[in-house]
Amino acid sequence: MNEENIKLPFDIALLPLRSLQAGEISCVYEKGNLRQIRFDKEEIVRMIYPAVRGTNWETALSEIEDEKIDSHEKSFKISYLAKFQLDKIKYQTKITITGKEDNSISFIMRGEALSKFETRRIGLCVHHPVKECKGKEVIITRPDHTVYSAQFPNEISAHQPFTDIREMQWTNNPDHQVRLIFKGEVFETEDQRNWGDNSYKTYGTPLGRPAPVTINKGETLEQQIKLSIIKKSIAGTKEAGLAADWKEEKIPLPKIGYCRLPGSRPLTAHEIVALNNVPFDHYRVEIFMTSVNWRHELNLAISEAKKLGTSLELVVFFSDSIQAETLQLIDELRNPESRVVSILPLHADSDVTPVNMIRPFYAKIKKHFPHISIGYGTNAFFAELNRNRPVNVDYDFVSISLNPQVHARDTRTIVENLESQRQIVEAIRQFTTKPVHISPLTFQQRTDGIADQRLQTYFGAWWTAMSIKNLCQAASITLFETTGERGIINNSDFAYPERSPVFDMLAKLKSFQPLFVIRPNNEHVVIFENETGKRLIYSVIINHTSNLK
Repeated sequence: MNEENIKLPFDIALLPLRSLQAGEISCVYEKGNLRQIRFDKEEIVRMIYPAVRGTNWETALSEIEDEKIDSHEKSFKISYLAKFQLDKIKYQTKITITGKEDNSISFIMRGEALSKFETRRIGLCVHHPVKECKGKEVIITRPDHTVYSAQFPNEISAHQPFTDIREMQWTNNPDHQVRLIFKGEVFETEDQRNWGDNSYKTYGTPLGRPAPVTINKGETLEQQIKLSIIKKSIAGTKEAGLAADWKEEKIPLPKIGYCRLPGSRPLTAHEIVALNNVPFDHYRVEIFMTSVNWRHELNLAISEAKKLGTSLELVVFFSDSIQAETLQLIDELRNPESRVVSILPLHADSDVTPVNMIRPFYAKIKKHFPHISIGYGTNAFFAELNRNRPVNVDYDFVSISLNPQVHARDTRTIVENLESQRQIVEAIRQFTTKPVHISPLTFQQRTDGIADQRLQTYFGAWWTAMSIKNLCQAASITLFETTGERGIINNSDFAYPERSPVFDMLAKLKSFQPLFVIRPNNEHVVIFENETGKRLIYSVIINHTSNLK
């Protein structure tokens, strides 16, 4: 077959791992976290770790001291001191992790506040792998020792599938069960696929309690999670895994565009020339109707879109004066060069498009501009759309944003979370047949103050290509920003665009002119096909010792 293969180096240093055994349980230890916990070669728990969160769910980072690892053939013991700090938060925890030959692991956290602060969460968390757990029955024991039966959700659950947890137990294979016992707090479980993570998470302190809470200096906490395997007396036959359907499928390549940030400087002539070398189907522009400069922002975007030969996708934030603001927007859209092809109407104080807002807005815009598509959705995560699905409203597409770093920032988690992207698009397909816009897809949270330099690496280019593959059932994907440290052009003078691997990969796509993404294929490989049948194949060179899933 006529094809071109491009192998990208995995140029990000991973945190070192230590392989451990607790009887027949295998796992790896990585800087305070226990990961990839397996029994009989099958992952049963993805991760156990301590967490401290700020008042807006920010993650407090930790420094590890006095780390001691005592490892034997079938057992281990780890202890360390973790010091968390974030703004006013100063918190330390003494962690003890013990793996025994009887197929059990205990994870104990003893914490103490070194300052007075407010927080939304302090405690231990467990991540459950979606692929291995989904659909399986779980027996939940409450703190009062009553029992109920539930199920790891197949479809992405908008709300907590399990609450009021003291113990959870499920059958991993007919010959054994997995048991988790929690002490020191009441736990519950959420479906993290709502936020782009590829896991379910069981955590302490139920979300129904008032938050944030004040922690006084000197206040202490102790929590424990014990994992064990219960073998059945008569071994059964293992459940056969579902046979992989390797029938090749060609999915049309989604439209690809980029973000223009409010208040950003105009693109230079050099940048315009370079951006004409990448796929550029649309330009995403945010308009805040309460800003005195919104008309200037819109006209600047129109001018740049004309130079780029592309269309405009508007995300418009209205206030309570939406009727007057809609008329003002209509006046500006009468500009014959407006290039606007879609509008996602949002309210500054609402997580999703308000139903009472979109109904009159849809009618007014369609009356004057029937060619403009009107969307329903959110500037935030799938969780908001999942909890507020469109019912009895007119809309032409749905829109969400997506990034892999909502809950964790380490590279292994970012790679693991790639698997959730396809599941999110499939979940949206459960309640609408309208086109799906991923707007925007970013490498990190847009509110993060410091740009993540991993975007500008070969790893960033591979992650971008993988994301296009995983999200190919969406109609449209808006990638990153055009310029700056969070953009596809990462140096302001823009003399050497080829030095950005992300830019280089996108420029290669533009010249290759693919029509299709090929699925299914190897989990680390991306295949594009153009109208001549030629294939462009991207893969990543991964060290076999990296333990990447």
